[in-house]
Amino acid sequence: MTPLALRKQLLVAESELQRAQLTAQLKHCGTLLHGLFDRTQTYGSMLSSGATLLTGLASFRTGPVPGAAPRLSWLPGVLKVAGVVSTVWLAIRSRKKASAQALTPPPSSVPPPSTFPRP
Repeated sequence: MTPLALRKQLLVAESELQRAQLTAQLKHCGTLLHGLFDRTQTYGSMLSSGATLLTGLASFRTGPVPGAAPRLSWLPGVLKVAGVVSTVWLAIRSRKKASAQALTPPPSSVPPPSTFPRP
């Protein structure tokens, strides 16, 4: 076997190792991004629940005090918008969650990139 053919085989083998490492690293990054997406959904759910709670609490407010000067408040408008946004958010989130569960592949047995030996 000539030195040139041997060098070519070594380069091909190294390329295959690097391709496998890159694939594993990309899968690991995908897992990290999926976790970040889950946390974002959790925070969004918390904010939506908080907005719903504030909307519910606003319904218990009493009317204006008789004889007092009329005062324009922005809070009722914000709470109405928050109620609508929370309703839309919950609908979108439940639809996305259902479609994500249908498309989620089973977990793979590829080890994380840190277990591959470094050259």
